[in-house]
Amino acid sequence: MAVYEDKDSYIRDLNDKRGSVYAVVDGQIGRDGMLTLGYTHQDMKQDSPMWGSLTLNYQDGTMADFPRGSSTSQDWTYWDTKTDTAFVEYRHSISPDWEVKATYSHTRSDEKTKLLYAYYLSDPAYLNPDNTGALGWAYRSATTTENDLIDLNTSGRFTAFGRRHEVIAGLSYSSQKTEQDYWLIDAGNFLPLPAFPYGGDVYAEPTWGERVPYSDGKQRLARLYAATRLSLTDRLKGLVGLNAVRLSRSGSSRYGSAVAASDYPDTEKVSPYAGLTYAFTPAVTGYLSYSDIFQNQDQYDINGRYLDPTKGVNYEAGVKAEWLNKKLLTTAAVFTAEQQGLATYAGISGGQYYYEAKDVKSKGIELEATGRVDANRKVTLGITHLKLSGPDGSDTFEWVPRTTVNLTADTRLAALPQLRLGVTGRWQSDTRKDGGAHQDAYFLAHAFAAYELTDRATLRLNVNNLFDKKYVGGLSYGAIYGAPRNATLTLTYEL
Repeated sequence: MAVYEDKDSYIRDLNDKRGSVYAVVDGQIGRDGMLTLGYTHQDMKQDSPMWGSLTLNYQDGTMADFPRGSSTSQDWTYWDTKTDTAFVEYRHSISPDWEVKATYSHTRSDEKTKLLYAYYLSDPAYLNPDNTGALGWAYRSATTTENDLIDLNTSGRFTAFGRRHEVIAGLSYSSQKTEQDYWLIDAGNFLPLPAFPYGGDVYAEPTWGERVPYSDGKQRLARLYAATRLSLTDRLKGLVGLNAVRLSRSGSSRYGSAVAASDYPDTEKVSPYAGLTYAFTPAVTGYLSYSDIFQNQDQYDINGRYLDPTKGVNYEAGVKAEWLNKKLLTTAAVFTAEQQGLATYAGISGGQYYYEAKDVKSKGIELEATGRVDANRKVTLGITHLKLSGPDGSDTFEWVPRTTVNLTADTRLAALPQLRLGVTGRWQSDTRKDGGAHQDAYFLAHAFAAYELTDRATLRLNVNNLFDKKYVGGLSYGAIYGAPRNATLTLTYEL
């Protein structure tokens, strides 16, 4: 498979070119074996990318209103990435019920950047009344990342207590090495930018100096995992599993206030999870689930050190029910989760993003109903409401909408069965970033029409942001205007 894409954007001067090649071959080895080999190459070039986001707020708390395509980037900036991945997988059937599988993959990624950041001396950043106040922070880097992954597992079905059950168990090991260099700047950095919005030719590319090492790091992750699906009774089913990990990291950072060398203690953690489903009736099923949260994080703090893995617990309970002879399906669920040390964007230092660890507790409810009006019409309505609080109980992660409502409806015309029409919509409550931008509650609508030209060919029209709503997103990092109304026409043909 080969893919090439050349795409402009509603954001000023932004252009993405992406080429990729994917090849895979598999074949039988003996009577019970299957060998698969695969290779992927991706070459992604992005011209005039915006590093960071927009600053829209003034010191008095009001917010600027700029064109949606406004950007802080310049014509000489780019962000290019080449990635190569090769893998080999072998499956072997031990018996009709049992199989073993071994997988090895290697990935190498090379990333090159020239970027400009609109840097404000104030904290939090804000615009002057005449929309000035930013300095240009130029940055150039080259990063190489290599990753090797080995995974061995076995899966199968077994009989116990007169019932059939399923199990999978495996062991994986991954090793990743990252090296990053950056360029010193001889002249032309931290110069004032003109009033925003400006064009892509207002800040000249600086004079680059010597290429020097910035950071390097190694990470090794060993994981033992196992899970089993149990048929406890005709109505009661269970799922029990665990992930046991051992994470070790080492590395160094050689810039600014970052530490000269960093050694990180090994992390070992066993994370269990479990779930139950119970069929109260053929049409009503309830479920309970518990999971232990443990996720290593690749973000750095302001001193260039990896943040510790985030830890926590998650609980969920719900019920699914079918009504009106299976014409209506409803789902109701409640959930709560606690995460300690979750990486949260905090700013930029030494030309790099840095993060801080935050404790977050979330709880909420989800309701969804999917109904089939007749053979040709279907409607889905979903509502999610949640609360996010910090360790002291106060509101946190205020850029996450607390209430969202999703609606989907589609129909096939009886007089023209080849044509299918549909609309989707999403409403979300207001969001904000303390000391930054805010967005009032808003509704986005989309529409589509799909026409089956033949049994193999389909023509599809998608219209996004049907009413051309202007809104701001990405508030956790600053602000980004959402895309205006746009349309895509696609012809699909199956050989």
